[in-house]
Amino acid sequence: LRVNTLKDASGNNSIATSFVAGGSAKVWCNWDSTQTARDSFNISTVADTAQGRATLSFTSNMNNNDYAISGHQRQGTGDTLLKGNYGLNEGTDTISTSQLLIRHAATSASTFTTAYDADYNSTILHGDLA
Repeated sequence: LRVNTLKDASGNNSIATSFVAGGSAKVWCNWDSTQTARDSFNISTVADTAQGRATLSFTSNMNNNDYAISGHQRQGTGDTLLKGNYGLNEGTDTISTSQLLIRHAATSASTFTTAYDADYNSTILHGDLA
């Protein structure tokens, strides 16, 4: 099936297939503190590379390293520290077309204080596949 435009069942609300393909997530993953993926798309492995660090390897590479990501982490019920991504590359790490390095840290007020492996992690990546 080859089409240029999609429409709803009544023939209205058309959208170009290039818009759908360009706006769809190319990678997403939900994983736990043991770096085990609960569910994912375009992820071959989740590796624990250090405390507070995980590397997500892509099944299909990205076209370039200019992609956009969004992520979320939480530790568990009753945890009072804020959590979050604090970097995708640091020092000699490079942004890759074949994998994504995620770093996590617990925060107190406005400072990142302790690297941690969170119980709940999710990352979504948008960009162009190779």
